[in-house]
Amino acid sequence: MARLFAKVYEHSNYGGQYRWIRSDVRNFVDELGFNDKVSSINIYRGNDYETGDTMRFYQHVNFDGGYLDLGPGHYPNIHVQPYSFGDKISSVDVIPAPPHSHSLGVRLMVRIYEHVNYGGQYRDILLSENNLKDVGFNDTVSSMRVFAGEDYAPGWVCDFFQHSDYSGGKLQPGQFGPGTNLPNIAAAPYSFNDVISSVRIYSMS
Repeated sequence: MARLFAKVYEHSNYGGQYRWIRSDVRNFVDELGFNDKVSSINIYRGNDYETGDTMRFYQHVNFDGGYLDLGPGHYPNIHVQPYSFGDKISSVDVIPAPPHSHSLGVRLMVRIYEHVNYGGQYRDILLSENNLKDVGFNDTVSSMRVFAGEDYAPGWVCDFFQHSDYSGGKLQPGQFGPGTNLPNIAAAPYSFNDVISSVRIYSMS
């Protein structure tokens, strides 16, 4: 059974031709006849969905080049920020959610701030937060820092997502580790101000 499946459309706002995707697609040219045509996407939870699963849409065939990670949700125009990925997709696969750590140790400490240059209120995030509303900080983040936690081990990183449950656009380039200092995510190349709703902390190993 599928963890995720998607309906991809030729035009923004779900217009034009479309294709259904229920499994990995290595080559949109050969398999779907739909290369470099996707402008809007709907992603649905499958029967085997687990929180944190995403679909990774790649710029090139064979899961290569730049990519866009999206979780369940509606994306009416991927040409615009924070996606900027319209008419670029040539392959896709499903990225399962990282396994949950059973350790109670703090691997990373992520400090998110209300204003640029680390100003205003802040929140410390010590474990993955699937909805920043729970800490009173949804769509509020303008700057951030990442520190090694008391139990840090190499390979632990974090990602910042536009929507709850680790879905929607993701702050690029992703996989932010200790020493990350981003004083203004409103500015290029990020352009991701006041949209973050979930933070995932995980190990790449």
